[in-house]
Amino acid sequence: MPGFLNPGNVSDTGQEYAGLTGEESNTPRTDDVLAEVTAPTAAAVNPFAGEVSHLQAVHADLVARRLVPGRPTELERQLPTEAIPEAYAAFIRAHT
Repeated sequence: MPGFLNPGNVSDTGQEYAGLTGEESNTPRTDDVLAEVTAPTAAAVNPFAGEVSHLQAVHADLVARRLVPGRPTELERQLPTEAIPEAYAAFIRAHT
């Protein structure tokens, strides 16, 4: 909706937009807005920590399918035989 930031314009529902007055401050904030925010922590240990995630498996599969001149051949791009996250991570790092 063109000009929706201008005062006096109304939305599709008829509600008036407050808009910008042009007198807003251009000075950066000085307060720490995240000072009292704490990140959540897991209550239990991850039961899947030693397993390859779906995302990691798909990423490795896509890397294995990518053929780039001058890069390893098809035989060198076979997915890891060990189904552990570290093997998949090493494969992805080695081929990207």
